[in-house]
Amino acid sequence: MSKSISFEFFPTAEQAHLDAIKLLLQSQAPKFISITQTSATIELQFDTIDFCAKKIKKCAQEIPIFAHLTSMERTQNEIDNLVKRLRELGVSNVLALRGKVQNQERTFPQVSDLIAYIKNNFPEFNFAVSGYPEKHPESISFETDIDFLKRKADLGAQFILTQFFFGIDVFSRFLDRVASAGIKTPIIAGIVDISSYQQIINLTEKCEVKLPSEFLARLEKYKDDEKALIDFSTDYLTELCNKVLATSASGLHFFTLNRSEQTINILSNL
Repeated sequence: MSKSISFEFFPTAEQAHLDAIKLLLQSQAPKFISITQTSATIELQFDTIDFCAKKIKKCAQEIPIFAHLTSMERTQNEIDNLVKRLRELGVSNVLALRGKVQNQERTFPQVSDLIAYIKNNFPEFNFAVSGYPEKHPESISFETDIDFLKRKADLGAQFILTQFFFGIDVFSRFLDRVASAGIKTPIIAGIVDISSYQQIINLTEKCEVKLPSEFLARLEKYKDDEKALIDFSTDYLTELCNKVLATSASGLHFFTLNRSEQTINILSNL
């Protein structure tokens, strides 16, 4: 496969999760990995950073690590401390995200503000940004959403990493909007692991991502049969990945949820 693959993990102390992460990193060749934060608290953000260094780097070796960094949840002093800590641990890449609004007095009201600050004060850092095929839930229109995306991309993002989606038509329209806006930044498509019916229902509701009606009907059919549901969703996601790879997308990014089996099976099918 000529296009890139990459993985997202979250900080964990569970041995099963750590074993899955190790298996993925040893059996595959990701272009990079991203580490999500599990909480808005600054203490757990430091846990994320330490996880990058102490757990992942042991397995990842020279694989670039992108640590999630949010704009609306952080003061300037917190950003300084977090980025310096990343630098100390040998991590020089961030995935710049909006995060949740914590208060009205925000140092970085937009992700582009955070990116500009990091570029000016920590020029050795690289950054990537997020994109939303179904638009960000709080955007008032697709046009506004693409405008914010262009603002981030024009600051020099290495790539745009999309929210997960379940229909190639949704992703294709996103690519068309991005191209029409003159955005040249590589786009990497997000693909999420599906291990149970309730898990994917909860996740799509939380992220406000739509499930195509036929896909949802099949998931409901297998909701009490875990093996059948995983087999079906693996086939579905394999087909989706093949369709994505036929577009101008630069690669696939698997939101693994710290599991390995489905991602490995999808990759072996491609």
